[in-house]
Amino acid sequence: MKKSKILYLSDAPIHKAGGAQISMKIIMDGLKEEYDFYLISPGSEVEFDRHILIEGYQTIVPSKNGILKTLDVLFKIRKGIIDIEPDIIHVQTSSAAILINLLKVFRLISRKIAIIYTDREVYTRYGRLTRKSIDHLVKGSEYVITTTKNNYEHYHEHYNKFSICYNRFKVIPNTAGLNFENSDKAYKRSYPLKHQNEIVIGFCSRFIPNKNWSLVKEIIDCLFERTENAKVIAAIGSDESTRDEMFKFINQLNGQYKNRISIRVDVDSETMVKLYDEMDIFILTSKVESFGRTAVEAMARKTIVMGTIIDGIPEVIGEEEYLYSNADEAVEKIVIMTQSRDDLEKRKETFFKRYHNKYSTYSNIKSHEEIYNNTIIKMNNMRLLFIGPLPPPIGGDTVSFSRIIETPYFEQYYKKIIDTSRKGSIRITGRRTDFKDILNGIKVLLRVIKNGLNHDVVIFYSNRRFLYTVGLGIVLIEKIFRKKIIIRVFGGSLHNELNRLPTLYKKISLSILRKIDYLLVQSKELHDNMLNQFNFSYNQVIHYPNFIPDSIIEQNMRREKPTDLLNIVYLGQIKREKGIFEIINAREINDSFTCDFYGPIFSRDQSEFDKAIESTEGLSYKGVVSRDDVCKTIASYDILILPSYHEGEGYAAVVFEAFSVGVPVIVTRWNAFPEFIEENVNGIMVPIKDEDAIAKAINRLNENHNLLFAMREGALRTSEQYSEKQIVGGIFLPLIEKMR
Repeated sequence: MKKSKILYLSDAPIHKAGGAQISMKIIMDGLKEEYDFYLISPGSEVEFDRHILIEGYQTIVPSKNGILKTLDVLFKIRKGIIDIEPDIIHVQTSSAAILINLLKVFRLISRKIAIIYTDREVYTRYGRLTRKSIDHLVKGSEYVITTTKNNYEHYHEHYNKFSICYNRFKVIPNTAGLNFENSDKAYKRSYPLKHQNEIVIGFCSRFIPNKNWSLVKEIIDCLFERTENAKVIAAIGSDESTRDEMFKFINQLNGQYKNRISIRVDVDSETMVKLYDEMDIFILTSKVESFGRTAVEAMARKTIVMGTIIDGIPEVIGEEEYLYSNADEAVEKIVIMTQSRDDLEKRKETFFKRYHNKYSTYSNIKSHEEIYNNTIIKMNNMRLLFIGPLPPPIGGDTVSFSRIIETPYFEQYYKKIIDTSRKGSIRITGRRTDFKDILNGIKVLLRVIKNGLNHDVVIFYSNRRFLYTVGLGIVLIEKIFRKKIIIRVFGGSLHNELNRLPTLYKKISLSILRKIDYLLVQSKELHDNMLNQFNFSYNQVIHYPNFIPDSIIEQNMRREKPTDLLNIVYLGQIKREKGIFEIINAREINDSFTCDFYGPIFSRDQSEFDKAIESTEGLSYKGVVSRDDVCKTIASYDILILPSYHEGEGYAAVVFEAFSVGVPVIVTRWNAFPEFIEENVNGIMVPIKDEDAIAKAINRLNENHNLLFAMREGALRTSEQYSEKQIVGGIFLPLIEKMR
């Protein structure tokens, strides 16, 4: 069977002891039987048969080569890529990311090549131009790998397209490699101890400013002043830019502490194994450090690791007692932990276990193999274009679309996403179209045209008005490109909206919409109306309710007895049509409950809502809940309330989120609610705009806690019927597969 080709691009000679280069060699060696690896790098020595040299260069970093040399390097890389014809290019340095991004922007390499980017640095520390290049590369990458959760969170907070490509991001920690795991398994020192309580402290890094060798000197001075039973080993990697300064530093230390310090320069990995084995404690002094590979190398040799409180170092080390902020603090911790040799050995064992639990070579190799396999499957699978609204603002539509693009059921498909949300504050149904709507619609259509040939199936999530305006253009464009189309419409009243259109426009709209392959609707009522009123075919319209992600379904519901006052929660957009003022009025009728409101406030109702909350006891506004915290927030209440008479109300996502944590609901007998609310089983229904009925329903549950407990169990049972497995796996995925 023909192996897939994976190309690595190194910014320095591959034998150079840099983190990216070491990682490349570990992965290539670990997966050489599964894939054909190729390497393009500067340097003068070919390492293996599939190694292409960029001759005459020792680096490909643009800032070091200048414009003309960078262009020369760029075209040599392009020639190598054309000759190799790789399936995947795995980029693992920021400089390589800049060059590959340029080749992609100017379409100098095939679009069929999948890009994987590993960020081994710190995203927020890049300069403006570098970050812009990386952002563009990330947007077109199949996967983005970070070595720490810390750097992953930087992308989450600062990369403005994160919500679109959430599932592409993976965390794969660095590993030390088999050379450090398997060598000299006895982990014995190569020299005899002068004293039982003698300690050996170690340092290892390149001699560059970010590694902070001045702090190394401070720690050594302080350590030798505090104790006579300490020895220091320092392994220094030379750098051309600081070579003279390095030797001056070495001479200073040797002159001052000749008999207590051993310094090595540019040692190989075999020697480094032996040096780690001699150390009791290894110390990182970095000013900037995304991960700190030397930390896990030391752990693999059963050595304690200490480090500065910077970037990803605390995450790698794991325990606060091994972190420090200055030389005095570091030495004080060293003195305390080395008072007992037995305690010191136990600490070493803890770090050794941490390495094998979190940073082993096996785990690293398997994680990369999974990434490569998934990428190859994606590239050979159907290509899906998702079109729909992403947060902000937070609402049923944006949450529903976010969940479908994040579902693991589509993990092995090639995915592109177009965000249709115009952002800003929440807007009222039925408002007039404004200039921003028109501008947003034009932008969406241009993006659809741009992506016209890069997908096989369109999955289009839309509200009613967007569907019969911009949506018609999307359908026509996709049919020109002969693509398959699935439309999922939000809410349950599309039929009412269509019936309000002028006769000619309605006729044109329906003739276009009938060209799609599948129309997914939330409610059974809408399903029947689309068949009976508008002559869609039976196989074309699919009842597809909202689903609850399997990851958030709670198996253990709340079982504590309610207090004298029922704790009720409203969570959603704060606007009149959702019944918020009926809740407030019900509290004036019945004071046996409290209600907390969460969600963005519609500007039209802001003033009246604020006054009502301020003047009514037992009511509070708690702000906006992040999407990830919705279920956890609801779980702390007895009941969710949604007395909506919003025309577009369908299978409200927040109701199913309440079910997933065993919280029953009070809702109105409106639109699709009767389709999934079972009276006295998972909730209670009341008439619309009826605060008296709301007050009575609450009072009934307050007087009958057995009913409330039974409804909790009913809510959980309902959540199982609308699980991700049932809805996405059982309904949506088969539709996709039928389109092959």
